[in-house]
Amino acid sequence: TTLPLTLRVLIIDLHTLIRFTLTVRKNYRDVIYHNWYHGFSVAHAAYAQIKCEDAKFTEVEKLCILIAALCHDLDHRGRDNSYQRKKGTPLATLYSTSILEHHHFNMTLTILQQPGNQIFANVAGASYYEILMIIKHAILSTDLSRLEGSKKIVRDLLAKSDGVNWQQKEERMATVAVLLPASDLCSMYKPWDVHWKVVLIVMEEMWAQGDEEKKNGSIPIDVMNRDLYHQLPEIQINFFKGICLPLFRLVAQAMPSLRTIPKQAASNFAQWSEMCLLPETAKRDRVKELLRHHPSSSKGMHLK
Repeated sequence: TTLPLTLRVLIIDLHTLIRFTLTVRKNYRDVIYHNWYHGFSVAHAAYAQIKCEDAKFTEVEKLCILIAALCHDLDHRGRDNSYQRKKGTPLATLYSTSILEHHHFNMTLTILQQPGNQIFANVAGASYYEILMIIKHAILSTDLSRLEGSKKIVRDLLAKSDGVNWQQKEERMATVAVLLPASDLCSMYKPWDVHWKVVLIVMEEMWAQGDEEKKNGSIPIDVMNRDLYHQLPEIQINFFKGICLPLFRLVAQAMPSLRTIPKQAASNFAQWSEMCLLPETAKRDRVKELLRHHPSSSKGMHLK
C-alpha cells in the first residue's frame, strides 16, 4: 500500500505512528466528556475541514493540525480552567494562562519524545521546532478565552482581501486558530439526534464539577448547577449566540466549502429556541425527557 504523501515527505514510520496514536489514547483519562472519544471526534472534524477544497495548508501543516486535534485535551481531568485556578491545583501553579491547554501540549510533547513514539525522528532540528510550534499554536487556540482575539485577526485579514491568502503562512496560521476551536465544537453542528446527546454528556461533566464545588462550600455558576437543569435550553441558546454561530460563520467565510457547518448549527439552534418558547412546565418536562432517554442516563446522569 502506498503511504500518504505526508508520511513520505517527513519519512514517518507507520508503526511508530500507530504506537504514538495508541499512546495518546492511553493518556486520555476516563472522564465523562473530555476523553479519548472526544479527542478522536475532534480529530475527525479537523480532518474533514482540512480536506475541503478551500483548505490549502501544506502537507506538514495538515499533519500538525491532525496531531493537535487528536491531542488537544490529553490528560484532561474533567474540570475546567476556572476550577484549576480556584483550587490552586499544581497545574495552576505551573501555568498562569490557558492552564489546561498548556498541559495538553506538554503531554503531547512528552509522548512525542518517548522512545517508540518519535514520529518526527527523521525531521531536522529547525523543522522539528517549527512543527512543535504549529502544534502548540493549534492546541492553545482551543482555549475559548483566546477565541475573540483569533476571530478578530481572521476578520481583519478577510476584510482586506477577497479571502485567505494561502500563500502566506501567517494567514494560514490565523485560520488554524479558528479551525481548531470549530473542530473542538463539532458536536454543535452534528445532526440533532447526535448533537443533543453530546450536549448532555458535556452538561453531566459540568454538573459533576458543580456538585464538587458545592461539597467544597462554593456556589457553582448557573451553567454548572445541576439544580438549574431546566435552564438547559437557554444555556444552549446563549452558547450558540455567543460562541458557536459567530465562529462557524467566520470559518465558512474563510473556507466557503464549509458553509454547511453554520447551516446545521443554525438548525440545532432553532430546536433549542423552540424549546425555550414552551411554557415553563412543558419545557422542564421536555428537558427531563431528554435526560431520561439519554444513553448515559444509567451511568450517573441524574437530577437532584
